[in-house]
Amino acid sequence: MADELNNQQEEINNNQYIDAINQLKQNTVDKEKYDQLKEENKRLLDSLVNGGELDQTATLTPQPTLEELRQAYLAEDQTNLSAAQNILKLRQAIMDAGQPDPFLPVGHQIMPTDQDV
Repeated sequence: MADELNNQQEEINNNQYIDAINQLKQNTVDKEKYDQLKEENKRLLDSLVNGGELDQTATLTPQPTLEELRQAYLAEDQTNLSAAQNILKLRQAIMDAGQPDPFLPVGHQIMPTDQDV
């Protein structure tokens, strides 16, 4: 009887420990990202205090070109998820470049409907 009670208590403690770990994983941020944001905030604050201009090009991440996105999509060693993410990035870049949506039907007598979109 005492062994069963100890086992139940140990199982409850283990479950609480696992729940605490899962909660920490959900509520934490990668240290590298945190340091990067902290540095960016410091740079912005310094520029505001000193009255300088903001260097917006330094804070923006460079956007990949259409060719780089095509190569990423056509890479052979990728999972289904990464292939889907890569094609969606390529699709968005194509549309941002002013070209028509590659997933919509195109033709002389074909007009895409809202359902197609």
